[in-house]
Amino acid sequence: MSSWLERWDAVLAGHFPGRDQEFELALTVIQRLVGRPKKLVDLACGPGSLALRAARRFPEAEILGVDLDPVLLEIARGAAGSERVRFVDGDLLDPGWSRPLGEVDVICATAALHYLDPAELPRLAGILADGVRVDGVVLISDTFRIGVPRLDSMVGDLRRRALSAHETAAHEGETWSSWWSAVAAEPAFADLLRLRDQRLGSGYEGLTATLDEAVETLRQAGFAEVAPIRQDVGNFLLVAIR
Repeated sequence: MSSWLERWDAVLAGHFPGRDQEFELALTVIQRLVGRPKKLVDLACGPGSLALRAARRFPEAEILGVDLDPVLLEIARGAAGSERVRFVDGDLLDPGWSRPLGEVDVICATAALHYLDPAELPRLAGILADGVRVDGVVLISDTFRIGVPRLDSMVGDLRRRALSAHETAAHEGETWSSWWSAVAAEPAFADLLRLRDQRLGSGYEGLTATLDEAVETLRQAGFAEVAPIRQDVGNFLLVAIR
């Protein structure tokens, strides 16, 4: 399964050229603010890209990856290779994901919030606040609207152009669509793909939340300090200290 994860990471690095640097920054933030965490949750973990990096950076940590996508979870489990790194079925809007670990030091959520209706943000923020210990840290890497119409329009156009350029440049390699086509052609994934379609459907396709909405919602949920520490066009890395 590690080859599927490597191919996924290569595709995503093409979509988001700063992805590896952002992961490294996130792990450095964790180390600076928490030290060496004992327990870390990666929400909407996908095939384990961040969770497995965290496992290498923090070899003593117990790590739980949570996702609804059965295909990506299967890849993550196959790539884990360690009993202290587990991947489980779960919805980030269900508070049950934190129960197996007890007191959690760090929660990460990468490219997850933009799938949610902004009206669900307060509920998620409350779950995050309840799920992480006092002085623990939540890191959110995602796309947010700026909240200014012309700038949001410009940012959306820039992101579409970057994606189109990547798809064109990758014609000899692998793209997002060709990776999923390869997965669909693999008989071992057939049942999981059917389950994936049942669970995820087309997903939420409305407007994402603004950055200000996300920051204020986290503050109202009880986080003492919340701020973006990195921005790449419309993608932000938010850090919230409980």
